[in-house]
Amino acid sequence: MKLAINVGQSLDYREAYDIAAARAVAELKVLAEYCLPLVRVGGLFIAAKGHDPHEEIKDAKSAVQKLGASMLELCNAESMGPHGHRTAVIYFKERATPKKYPRLPGTPSKMPL
Repeated sequence: MKLAINVGQSLDYREAYDIAAARAVAELKVLAEYCLPLVRVGGLFIAAKGHDPHEEIKDAKSAVQKLGASMLELCNAESMGPHGHRTAVIYFKERATPKKYPRLPGTPSKMPL
C-alpha cells in the first residue's frame, strides 16, 4: 500500500499517464492529490462519485487548481450496484503538479488542501 501512495513522487510514474481514475473511496480533494501527480499535462483524472457531488466539487476546486487541473465535465450514469445513480467527475490536467504534491502518506486525509 505504501508504494501506491508514494508513487506520485516517483520519477518513473509522475506525470506519466493519460488517465487516472478513482472510485469514491475518499473526499475528492484527497483523491485529486493522490491521482493528479500521476497524470500528464493534457491528460484526465476521473473520479467516481455519488448522485450529487456538487458540494464536494465546490469544496475541492481550490485543491484541484493547486494540483494543475480544472473540471472538464460531469457525466451521470446508472449503476447496477446498490447505490444506483453515480457521477463521474472529469478533470483536465492543464499544467504540471507542483513537486511537493502528493504530500507524505496520510497527510492529504488529515490535512486536505
